[in-house]
Amino acid sequence: MLFRFLSLNAWRGTMRQPSRRRSLEFSPLLDDETLLDIIQGAPASDALAAISNRSNLAESVSEAVVATDDEQAVAALLSNQSAQIREETLDALVDRAPSKASWHKPMVRRPAMSQKSLRRLSEFVASSLLRDLERRRDIDSDTAQAINNAMKKRIIDEPPEAGNDTLDSEEGEDRELADEKAKRLYDAGELNEAAIIDAVNRGERGFVSEALALMAEIPLLVVSKAVAMNSAKGMTSVAWKAGLTMKTGVELQLRLARVPPSKVLQPKPGRDFPMSDDDMTWQINFFGGR
Repeated sequence: MLFRFLSLNAWRGTMRQPSRRRSLEFSPLLDDETLLDIIQGAPASDALAAISNRSNLAESVSEAVVATDDEQAVAALLSNQSAQIREETLDALVDRAPSKASWHKPMVRRPAMSQKSLRRLSEFVASSLLRDLERRRDIDSDTAQAINNAMKKRIIDEPPEAGNDTLDSEEGEDRELADEKAKRLYDAGELNEAAIIDAVNRGERGFVSEALALMAEIPLLVVSKAVAMNSAKGMTSVAWKAGLTMKTGVELQLRLARVPPSKVLQPKPGRDFPMSDDDMTWQINFFGGR
């Protein structure tokens, strides 16, 4: 108790000093009970944010920060990936998040979010953050479908505006860079299975689509349609046409075309691909590869 009293008074003594925020964020003298006392004293937003940035913040302290309803402090807490936050608390914050833009990016990038919260985020975060959601490796097939549906809806509901050089231009630049990177690696003879797997692991979906089209010598439209339709047969056929193994074909079904795990085509014993060459050629032609 004496130590807690001295720690609290020591912190109060720094309130008039320029190092106040640093002390709140890094001081080892401030234990959880002292931090709770400070939070209950309703300090300014910058002080709460400093507490939120502390390493390995305890769940009880995180709950106290959330209870203040201070937007800046909660944004800092969400950005602090070492902070312990209950799943129920995160779900409740997501429900309050639509009007709090500063929370969106740290929520999208925060680990251990529930599938329910990830699907809810897809309903209101910016289009650029939808791409970040799509790159997460912990989403299940239902969440992947919800994100995919949200992206399609944005394309329909938010057509590009003339003269808009913000998000639409940024997306156009991303596509152009993907084109250039794929062509450069292809011309250098470095576009291979390992490059595809590395790009899939990094979430570079645009580049992967461009690369598959080059490797398979088919129009990009074929790959894009197979992806948009979540087609297991289409994606398997593209992998075959590109000279990849069925092992990679499975990864492309799951992570590029977002095929539900229960519908993914698997290799057959004694044959790498589960479809005949004629069937896969038909699929390529069906998606526009004639």
